[in-house]
Amino acid sequence: MKSGENNDNNKLGVFLKKIAYDRQLSLRDFAKVLGISHAYINKLMAGVDPRSNKQISPSINVLLKIADALEIPRVEFLQQCGYLDLTTTPASAVSFQKTEQQHTVRQHRFS
Repeated sequence: MKSGENNDNNKLGVFLKKIAYDRQLSLRDFAKVLGISHAYINKLMAGVDPRSNKQISPSINVLLKIADALEIPRVEFLQQCGYLDLTTTPASAVSFQKTEQQHTVRQHRFS
C-alpha cells in the first residue's frame, strides 16, 4: 500500500483524525495532548510508515497511552479502533495490568 492510499482497515487512524478534527487541534497540538511525537501520530493516522510502506502496528502501551490521554475508557477505545472484539470477548473478561512500566491486556477465556 502506498502512503497516499486509503486504508479501510485503519480504524485507529480514522478515529484519531476524527478526534483531532472535532477538537480543532493541529497535528502538533494533538501530539502534545497525547504525549506522542507528531511524526508517529502522522504514521498512525496514515496507517503506514511512508518510508517503508509497511502497516503501522502500535504497541499496547501506545494504545493505552492514547486512550488515557483522550480520557476514553480503555476497553471502549480498543474496541472503537478495532483492537478488541467484544462480540467474542465480553468486556468483563478483559483486564489491564501494569507491571514494570509495561501494560498487558489479558482476554480471559471462559469455558
